[in-house]
Amino acid sequence: MPVANAAALDQALRTLPPHLVLKAQIFGGGRGKGGGIAFAATADEASAAYAALRNRAINGLPVESVLIEERIDHLRERYAGLVIDSGEIRLLFGRAGGVEIEEITARDPGNLAGFAVDPIDGPASGSFADCFDRLGFALEYRGEYEAIGRALFALARSCDATTVEINPLVELPQGRLLALDARVFIDDDALGRQAELAALRPHQAAMSSARSDVAGLRFKDNPAGGTIGLIGLGGGLNVTLMDWIAESGEQVARLVDIDPAIGAGRAAEGFAAALAAFDEDSAIHAVLLNIITCGYRLDEITAALLPALAARNGKAKPVILHLRGNAGARTPAMLAHAGCLNSASIAAAVADVIAAARA
Repeated sequence: MPVANAAALDQALRTLPPHLVLKAQIFGGGRGKGGGIAFAATADEASAAYAALRNRAINGLPVESVLIEERIDHLRERYAGLVIDSGEIRLLFGRAGGVEIEEITARDPGNLAGFAVDPIDGPASGSFADCFDRLGFALEYRGEYEAIGRALFALARSCDATTVEINPLVELPQGRLLALDARVFIDDDALGRQAELAALRPHQAAMSSARSDVAGLRFKDNPAGGTIGLIGLGGGLNVTLMDWIAESGEQVARLVDIDPAIGAGRAAEGFAAALAAFDEDSAIHAVLLNIITCGYRLDEITAALLPALAARNGKAKPVILHLRGNAGARTPAMLAHAGCLNSASIAAAVADVIAAARA
């Protein structure tokens, strides 16, 4: 039951059983690790948890409502998801799910198993069987897992999703499964044919002051999570950097293309908003700011960036800089005068941000 005010909270506590879970509703990932989920055994505990969640930000995002549900006892937590990876649709299942799935899979890559899906015909039955064999799923649950996999594919195709995840997907007695949490990422370029989903955009923008500070500045979250924030110029290079960092064993959790802000003459506001959002995101340990420009003047971009860096007041979260391009001869000196270092190469910048994220 979604709760946004005291009257709705009172109704929920009178309707639901005493053992509850409360989930902050935000337009972003990392809710569990960001302290956005609480448990309660009494109405008083639930009221206190609700007040605490409503009066805080989760990873820099305001909480406008709280989902309150019955707490479900279960046997084990699994993961199920559909992702588009390098142009290929893949169904994935996890032996262990929950908020620690990234850490678990990093230690045990065999925790996840999956297969490619034909975009027209959908998943093949034989592929499910092979996947479940690898993960050791009990026979009594396999029919339910296959049904969920097919439903994920149908949902992704119907709403132009790039990622659909159920985490955790829990096993109950007698071969039953239950989705305790889920998230869906919609392809922004497909919103023209998804009118109902497109109508959510104004509300989504209002829920994040950092994302609405600069017209056209959009943050994109990585469904896989991660520890690195990326501010870049140009979508293609941003994707390349994400892949580069992933191949080195880390993940970009969130990225933003600064180009719309620079193009609108609001680079200073854009840098300030992006850095503030990353500083507030507890999942992000380090930030890579990469600007390579042929058209925009790099000295002007640098001048716009420096106040945003200074305004951070020496926050501990490191920002690795790599700035190169047109009219950039003065940039190293400008950065050095402000006490900042410009990375010697993009490879050095990637290595440095990975090291900083792991520190």
